[in-house]
Amino acid sequence: MEELETKLSEISPLIKKFAEALEFTTVCEFKIEEWDNLISELKFEKGLYYIEIKNDKRFNDFNNWIKDFRDKYEQKDEEGKHIFKYRFVPNLIKKRIKAQKEFGEWIPMYIGKSMNITDRVNQHVNIELEKNTFALKLKARTLLHDQTFRLNVIEINTNHYDLIVPRIESYFREKLNPIIGKQ
Repeated sequence: MEELETKLSEISPLIKKFAEALEFTTVCEFKIEEWDNLISELKFEKGLYYIEIKNDKRFNDFNNWIKDFRDKYEQKDEEGKHIFKYRFVPNLIKKRIKAQKEFGEWIPMYIGKSMNITDRVNQHVNIELEKNTFALKLKARTLLHDQTFRLNVIEINTNHYDLIVPRIESYFREKLNPIIGKQ
């Protein structure tokens, strides 16, 4: 075990250095109702995906924007109950919200990894609320249908996906601080 620990300690800085040299490529901007027409054009396999939401400029500061976004994302029914609570969806993350330094044109929303990026992002958009698959379930969030999203990807074709890609994902999660996630 000691030898394995030593080798992993040697590899970790190399993975970080590799991650620092990577950049997301913007693939497309979309609204929820446009997604099904775009999906057939997208073919991405192993790697990371990063979803941003466009700042619609209705607010002068991030605190007011995030309050409005929280109300839409955590949508309530007529009785005031959260529709998405306990429905296998990621939550807003307080520490990542507090870490936001800029209030620019795009707000970092969600970052993830997948062996099939295209299928995974499609799940985030289209999967039904009732399904037990963990996803954003954007189509079910009717109060977000007027929002514009942007998809960015980094393809990482490696035979050591489970060893490398989660560490690169962590690096970008710390760097970008997406406001929604499991972590």
